[in-house]
Amino acid sequence: MKPINVVMSAFGPYAGKVELPLHELGNDGLFLITGDTGAGKTTIFDAIAFALFDGASGSVRTVDTLRSDFASLDTKTFVQLDFSHKGQAYNLTRNPKYERPKKNGTGFTNQNADATLVLPSGEVVTGNTKVTDKIVELLGLDFKQFKQIAMIAQGEFLKLLLAESNERAGIFRKVFNTNIYMTIQDVLKRREKDLKANYEESIRSILQYMDGIECDKEHGDYLQLFELMSKRSIHGTEQLIKLLQVLIAEDKLSHEQAKKLSGKLAISIIDNASELKEAEYVNKSFEALETAQKFLGELLQKADEMEQNDAATLAAEKALHGVRPLENIYIRENKGYDQLTLSMQKLRESIIFGTPKAQELHNTLITEQLKEPIRARLATDILKLTDALPQYDKVEKLKQEKDKQAGALQALAKSIASLKIQKEVLADRNKKLSKERDELSNVETRLLECNNTLSNLGALETRINSIAASITTVQKMHLEYTKQQSTYMTAEKLYNLANDEYIKQENSFFREQAGILAEGLEEGLPCPVCGATEHPQKAKPTADSPSEADIQRLKDKRNLKQNIMHQASESASSKKAQIETSEANLYQTAQNVFDHDISESLLDLQLHVQRELLKTTATMQGQTAARFILEDQNRRKTECLELLRQAEATLQKTDEACTQQSEQKGNQDITLSSKKSEIDTLQAELEYPSIEKAKQTIVVTTAKLDESKGVLRKTENAYLESKRALDSKNTLISDQELRMVAVIEALNTALADYTTKYKEYGFSDVNSYHAALLSEQSLAELKKNITTYRDICRSTNADIVRLSAETKDKQLKDTAKIAEQQSALQFEKETLDTKLQRVAARLQCNNTIAKEVTKAEIEHHQLEKDYLIVSTLSKTANGELAGKQKLAFEQFVQASYFNQIIAEANKRLLGLSNGRYELLRKENATDYRSQSGLELDVLDNYTGKIRTVKSLSGGESFKASLSLALGLSDVIQCYAGGVEIDTMFIDEGFGALDAESLEQAIMTLNSLTSGNRLVGIISHVSELKDRIDKKIVIKKGIGGSTLELVR
Repeated sequence: MKPINVVMSAFGPYAGKVELPLHELGNDGLFLITGDTGAGKTTIFDAIAFALFDGASGSVRTVDTLRSDFASLDTKTFVQLDFSHKGQAYNLTRNPKYERPKKNGTGFTNQNADATLVLPSGEVVTGNTKVTDKIVELLGLDFKQFKQIAMIAQGEFLKLLLAESNERAGIFRKVFNTNIYMTIQDVLKRREKDLKANYEESIRSILQYMDGIECDKEHGDYLQLFELMSKRSIHGTEQLIKLLQVLIAEDKLSHEQAKKLSGKLAISIIDNASELKEAEYVNKSFEALETAQKFLGELLQKADEMEQNDAATLAAEKALHGVRPLENIYIRENKGYDQLTLSMQKLRESIIFGTPKAQELHNTLITEQLKEPIRARLATDILKLTDALPQYDKVEKLKQEKDKQAGALQALAKSIASLKIQKEVLADRNKKLSKERDELSNVETRLLECNNTLSNLGALETRINSIAASITTVQKMHLEYTKQQSTYMTAEKLYNLANDEYIKQENSFFREQAGILAEGLEEGLPCPVCGATEHPQKAKPTADSPSEADIQRLKDKRNLKQNIMHQASESASSKKAQIETSEANLYQTAQNVFDHDISESLLDLQLHVQRELLKTTATMQGQTAARFILEDQNRRKTECLELLRQAEATLQKTDEACTQQSEQKGNQDITLSSKKSEIDTLQAELEYPSIEKAKQTIVVTTAKLDESKGVLRKTENAYLESKRALDSKNTLISDQELRMVAVIEALNTALADYTTKYKEYGFSDVNSYHAALLSEQSLAELKKNITTYRDICRSTNADIVRLSAETKDKQLKDTAKIAEQQSALQFEKETLDTKLQRVAARLQCNNTIAKEVTKAEIEHHQLEKDYLIVSTLSKTANGELAGKQKLAFEQFVQASYFNQIIAEANKRLLGLSNGRYELLRKENATDYRSQSGLELDVLDNYTGKIRTVKSLSGGESFKASLSLALGLSDVIQCYAGGVEIDTMFIDEGFGALDAESLEQAIMTLNSLTSGNRLVGIISHVSELKDRIDKKIVIKKGIGGSTLELVR
C-alpha cells in the first residue's frame, strides 16, 4: 500500500481543506515531516490511519478528537486518501462522527460517521464498517497489525520489540496465515476433552450399574459383594460379575420353585371361593322367603280399604264425566246474566249524568261564535304590520353597518396608538442591542485563545498522567522484586537443607558399603574383595543405614531445590534490570515534560507529579469555565446580530402600518356620518322605534287571534263529542234490553238440565254430588294406587312360591368358617407372591446389570486406549507435555518465520550497533510451566552475555525495534501472502541517537527505499533537516496549521 494523495478538511489542527500530494515525492526515497510541537505532524499519520481503518496512529489520540477546533461551523470534517496497492489505484473518503449546525432551524445535530471506497473496477463500497472490512481484506492486515508493521507511531515505537509471546503470535497469525495450525491444536484439544469425558463417563456408568446390584443380606456372598461395591473402583469388575452370575443362577431356581407353589394355592382359593358363594346364596334365599311371607300378611290387612277405594272411584267418574259438564254450562250462563245486568245499570247512570253537561257546552259554543268581529280586526292589524317589516329591516341593517364602522374606527384608533408605543419600544431595544453587540466584538478571538490553551493543557495532562502510571508500574516492579528476593532467600535455605541432608546420608551410605556387600556372600563362593571362600564373621549394616535408592531420591530432591533457587535468582535479576531500565526511561520522560532537574527519588517524583497534575487540573478547570462563558457570549453575540436585524425590519413595518391605518381612519369617519343621516330619515316614517318592537307586536296580536280561534274550535269539538256520546249510549241500552230476554231463557234451560243429570246418576242433591266429585289428577292417583296394590300382591305370591321351591330340602350354612379358611389361603399366597415378585425384580435387575457392565467394560477398555493416544497428540500439539518445552504447533511454525525475521533484522542491527548486538529467539522458557517460542533476547557481543531486550537503553531500543520492524517487512515481502508494504512511517525516536548512530540509521533507512518504497520520518532532530531533501514543513498559527511540500 502506498499513499498517493491526502486531503484533510477540518481535521486536527487544520482549520480548512489542505491537500498533501505525496506522489510528488516520487516512488521511493526518504522524506521528512518537520514542524513545531503541536503543529500537526503526526496528524498526517492520523489522517492515513483514520481513512484506512477508522482509527488514529497513536494510542493516546482517539477518533472523537479528530475534528478541528479551528474550523468554522459549516466546514465539513473528512479525509480523502488516494492510494495504490499491487499496481491498482483506490480512492477512499471517510468522515468521523461530529456535531454540525442543523440544516433547518437553530441548534446542532450529529453528523454520523461514514465512508466511501471506489475500487479500480469502478465498484463503490459505502458504509463505515463495510469499508473498513474491505480495507482489511484488501491489505491483509487489521488496524493494530498495520500500526505495528507499517506505521511506528509516537509512544508505540517499542511495542513490536517488547511485545509478549502471545501478542507476537496474534501478529504472525494474520500475516503468515497460521490459523490452520491453531485449528489443528483446537481440534485435538476438543477431541481429547471429549474422549476424556467419555472415558470418565464409562467409569461412572460402570460404577452406577454396580450400585444397582441387589442381594439379600442373608446371602452367603453378601459381605464380599458389599466390600467390592464399597471400594467404588472398576478394578474389581471381573470378580463382581462372577459373584453376580452365581447370585442370578440361585435366584432363577428359587423363582421356579415359588412359582409352582403359588399355582397350587391359587387352585385351592378358587375352590373355596365357589363353596363360600353357594353358601351365601342359600342363606339369602331363606332370609328372602321369610321377608316375603311377612309382607304378604301386611298386604291382606289393607283389602277392605281397597274395596272402599273402588266404590269411590266409580262415583267420582260419574260426577266428573257425567254431571260436571252440565254444571259448567249453567255456571257460564249465570255469569253472562250477571254481566249484562251490570252493564245496563252503568249505561243508564252515564246517560243521566251526561245530558246536563252537553247542554252547558252548547251554550258556551254560542257565546264564542258571537266574538267573530274581534277576530277580524286582529287579523287586519297583523297584515298591516307584516307589510311594513321590510322597511324596519332596512333601518336595522343600516344601524348594524353604522355600529360595525364605529367599532372598526375605534379599533383603528387603538391600533394606531399601540403602533406608536411599539415604535418607541423597538427603537429603545435597537439601542440596547447595538450597545451589547459592540461590547462582544472581540469574543471570537478570546474563545480561540482559550481553546488553544485548553488543548495544550490537555496534552500536558495526558503526559503527566502517563508519567504517574509509569511511577505506579515501577512501584509495582519494586514490590515484585522484593517478593522475588524473598522467594530466592527461601529457596536458598531449602536448597542448603536438602544439600546438607544429601551429603550426610551419602557419607553414611559409603560407610555401610561393607555391610551391604556382606549381605550377598554365600558359603563356598569367593569374596570379591579378599577372595576367601569361608565367611565366619560377616560385616552387618546398621538398621537405619540408607539404601542406594534413598541416596538417589535425596539427590533428585537436592537438584530440584537447586533449580528452584537458580530460577528465583534469574527472575530477581531480570526484574532488577527491568526496574533500572524503566526508571531511566521514567526520569528521562519526566525531565522532558517538566523542563527542569528531577529528583532521583521515586517518592519525590511522585509527589511532584501529583502537584503538577493538581496544578494543571485546576488551570484546566478555570480555562474550561472561561470557555463556557466565552461560548455563551459568542452565542449571545450571534443572537444580538440576528435580533438587531429582526428589530430594524419590524420597526420599518410598524411605521408603514401606522401611516396606512391613519388614512383608513379618515375615510371611515366620512362614511359613518352618511349612515347616521339615512337612518334618521327612515325611522320617522315607522310606527315603532325598531323592528324588534314591530315583530313583538305581530307576535302578541297573532297569539291573541290564535287563542280566540282555538277556544272556538275547542268548544265546538267538545259539544259535538258530548252529543255523539249520548246518542251512542241510548242506542246501546236498547240493544242490551233485547239481549236480556234471550239470556234469561238460556239460564233456565241450563239449570233444568243440570238438576236432571245429577239425580239421574244417583245423587240425592247438589251436596252429595260435590262430595263425590274429584279432580282428574286425584282420580288418576286413586286408580294407580289400587292397581299398584294388586300388582304387589301378585308379585309377592310368586316370590313365595319360587323361594319355597329353592329352599326345599336345604339347611342354613356357616359362611364365617368358610370365609376364615379363604382368608388363610389368600394370606399364604400373598406372602409367597411378594417373595416371588422380589426375586423376579432382583433377577431382572441383576441380569440387566450383568449384561450392561460386561458391555461397558469392553467399551471402557477401547475408550482408555483411544484417550491415551489422542491425549498424547493433543499435549504435544498444544505444548503441554510435562517436563518438555511449552511450544505449541502454531508457535513452532511461527517460530520458523520469527527466525527468518530475526535473521533479516540482525543484518541491520549489527550495522546500527557497530557489531555489538544481535537479536535471538529464546527457544526455552525459564521453566517448563510457561509457554515459549516467540520470546526475544539480545546477545551483547562485547560481553558475550545474553540478556532480555527490555534491558536495552533508549537509543539501543530504537535501533533494535527499527531493525525488527524492517526485518518483518522484508520477510512479508518474500512471501506472496497478499500483504505488501510499500510505505513505512517512523514517528520520533531519533532524538535518543548520537551522531554516529544517527548516520547509521539514515544509511539503513536509505537502503530500504530501493525497490519502489517510501520511508517517512517525523523528527525534531535538526541534523535530519540537512540530510533529507524531501520535506513536508508544517507551521502552526492562531487560525490553525498550514503545510508546505519542499522537494
